[in-house]
Amino acid sequence: MAQILSGNRDSFNPRINVWNSFTSADNRSEILAWLSPLEPRLQHQDIRTSRVEDVGDWLLKTDQFRSWFYGASTRQDGSDSATLLCYGSPGVGKTYICSLVVDTLCDRVDREDVAVACFYFDFAVQKEQTPTHVMGSLLKQAVNGMEEIPKAIRQAFERQKRVIGGRGPRLSEIVKLFGAVSSLHRIFICLDALDECVAGNLFKILSSLSQILQKSPGARLFLTGRPYICMKVRNRISGGVATKSISPIQDDIIRYIRSRLDEDTTPGAMNRSLEADILKNIPSHVSETFLLATLNIEAVLREPTTYRRRQVLRQITDDLSLEDAYGATLGRIQGQGGEKSRLGIAALMWICHAGLPIKPDQLCHALAVEDGSTGLNTDNVPSISTLLICCQGLVVMDHKSSPARLIHLTLRQYLCTRGESFTSAHWEPIIKQTCLNYLDSQPIMDLLDNHASDLDSLPFLNFAISYAGIWAKKRNQLTDQSLAAWFCAYCGFGPMNRELDPACIECGSLAGH
Repeated sequence: MAQILSGNRDSFNPRINVWNSFTSADNRSEILAWLSPLEPRLQHQDIRTSRVEDVGDWLLKTDQFRSWFYGASTRQDGSDSATLLCYGSPGVGKTYICSLVVDTLCDRVDREDVAVACFYFDFAVQKEQTPTHVMGSLLKQAVNGMEEIPKAIRQAFERQKRVIGGRGPRLSEIVKLFGAVSSLHRIFICLDALDECVAGNLFKILSSLSQILQKSPGARLFLTGRPYICMKVRNRISGGVATKSISPIQDDIIRYIRSRLDEDTTPGAMNRSLEADILKNIPSHVSETFLLATLNIEAVLREPTTYRRRQVLRQITDDLSLEDAYGATLGRIQGQGGEKSRLGIAALMWICHAGLPIKPDQLCHALAVEDGSTGLNTDNVPSISTLLICCQGLVVMDHKSSPARLIHLTLRQYLCTRGESFTSAHWEPIIKQTCLNYLDSQPIMDLLDNHASDLDSLPFLNFAISYAGIWAKKRNQLTDQSLAAWFCAYCGFGPMNRELDPACIECGSLAGH
């Protein structure tokens, strides 16, 4: 394995990287899309842009990682241990570590017959992350790094394309097709946050990975999750599983805080004394939770004066838990008062309870809809930057095409315990009514009448009709006449069908009878 090491280069080496495109046959992109609709590279890119130089590098120097990478660790039977599982409590930086490992692998391997594939599980989009889609995305990444798509995969695609208008691959077929990339000397598969995968799906995914390990001696698995995941992985993955506990080291926390201090947008509110206190107090109080350090430094830097920053620093050193930090930040959101407070709380609740991924521009338009209004005032749409300010760091919007998300799964769990006004029972009717009001507004009615195909100015439209369709299907009723009319027209209008949830197609058929 040592001969595949090389010096540092930019990530995503085009020779071996799974995300760079080659000049391809006409149906290459069609075959890759057939394998899986998921694009984990987008989430990886979002995560890697937030990383700080040298933070997390300690893992790469451990015996566990080096043995796993070089293939020198041994199972009880004397063979290589192909799986490394890094586990840790919520907020210690497991996703950060996984993205670092992915980039390190891409940087270090220098052979055309080595592939890297990754996947990040996310509680908010569990519905989309099925075993078939997840395993298909891993195979897609491996195949995309090859100059030619293997014959077995092309033939499988052609067979399925000819029947009933085209069928997607089944999970068993995808696992079998991994044999088509057996020419690869090594394939590294990295999966983050196994604890955010549906239990039944995780069972199938781990079983599939175990089959791949048995048939592909060159395969290597890197996994992350909470501590309870260890037993599940050991029970499903064949062979030995090397493990390593993840917890932030103080030097990493200090490096991260220094990087944020260097990026301070209000340097006039900082002095050397305050900076020294920040570098001393935050790392010493949050030594076991990287996420807590992130929340704390952001809370300090968000204040506009030295005095206010000292006040916040004093408060956060008294509040030692993640729940304390969430509570303090939620208090600051509510303390903004007026429209800023409304936007901040509403954004959190939409992301938490909508049940569908919602993109940043969709969320901004949703929060501009006013109850009882027949118009849609575009001047009332907040900007993404404004929304981020109102949410005080609890919401992440990294990429315009990626869903808006809460900063961590633990925040969702915290919000759901805050009382009735924060529950799904309270917010689902609000979200439903907002979607109906939006669909019943004059600009949308004009669009329906004119069958205009340019929807860029109405980004919330696809979400609104999808959510309304799911809501109607759950209750097996279409009581709103305008909604029924929308299903009939919408489902037959091609340009407006780009991101439609399958439930809407069914409701459209029901409404047409």
